[in-house]
Amino acid sequence: MTRGRRRLLVAVAALLALALVIVLLDRYVVRAVVVSSTSMEPTLVVGDRLLVDRRAGPASLRVGDVVVVDSPWGEGAEVVKRVLGIPGQTVACCTDTGAVTIDGEPLAEPWLAAGLQPSATTFSVTVTPEHLWLMGDARDRSDDSRRHLGDPGGGLVGFDRVVGKVWVRYWPTQRLGQLASAPSGIPGAMADG
Repeated sequence: MTRGRRRLLVAVAALLALALVIVLLDRYVVRAVVVSSTSMEPTLVVGDRLLVDRRAGPASLRVGDVVVVDSPWGEGAEVVKRVLGIPGQTVACCTDTGAVTIDGEPLAEPWLAAGLQPSATTFSVTVTPEHLWLMGDARDRSDDSRRHLGDPGGGLVGFDRVVGKVWVRYWPTQRLGQLASAPSGIPGAMADG
């Protein structure tokens, strides 16, 4: 075998190994996602590029986490939403002051734009095992659990649909960084201790 042919084979083998590593990382560790809708504004805007931690299992998710899920509503795409209910919790809207509640406690939502009504839809849902209640931050235009209350499953999203938890925004660079963790005091925001 000639020296040039040996170099070519080594280069091809290296490219194949790199491709395999990329596929495995995407499948099991981290996935890159581009925000394609306005449903998570002001937290995320169209064109934001995110890295999603695929190792964060659904059972580890807490109220306030931002997740990517395979759309359960037939859109045929991945969507980005915020977890507002985990198994066993009752999520309802709205109190006299317009707040969403979890197990009867008003939910502070620092991620909502100032003056935005938490929901125009009245609801009360108890999240069943292995499901989540998801809502977008732009409540006035988010296709989320509320819009699917009458569908089979009542708007709940199964754990099997969770791609992962949003870990970091890497583009645009002026908005680079991790998304803020859920503030303390939010029901279900802290890991069980």
